[in-house]
Amino acid sequence: MWGIAAGIVSFSFRYAIISGLFPIILDFDHLIQFLGVEMIPRMAHSITFGIIIICVMVVLFGRNDLRLIGISVAAIFSHMSFDIFLGGVTKFPIFVPIVSQNFIFSGTDWILFEFLAAAIIFVVSIIFFKKQKIKNIN
Repeated sequence: MWGIAAGIVSFSFRYAIISGLFPIILDFDHLIQFLGVEMIPRMAHSITFGIIIICVMVVLFGRNDLRLIGISVAAIFSHMSFDIFLGGVTKFPIFVPIVSQNFIFSGTDWILFEFLAAAIIFVVSIIFFKKQKIKNIN
């Protein structure tokens, strides 16, 4: 529901649902830990992972679907927002692998992360709609 709440600002039912599903995918790092594969804990909760996601989404879908790229990045922040809300106090390696230090978030920090997720989706949606409008005029 956290992702769907952020995805509402995409003005699309389909993208709102996708916004709700992508944050769940980030918990697959727990499966990797369960299997005993060596990894950086909570790597999916970092800016570096967001950059990797952008590259993957551009390769898979091209730049045509800017909203999907934005939703992918926003999913990280939405997921982190929920983790903070649920746990009360949570640590994330935001700048891993550059800095391996965990940063502690607590209290109402979840609101900032959820707002950031919604803002990313809103901005890319506005850009998408402007491009669509220009395309329809030509």
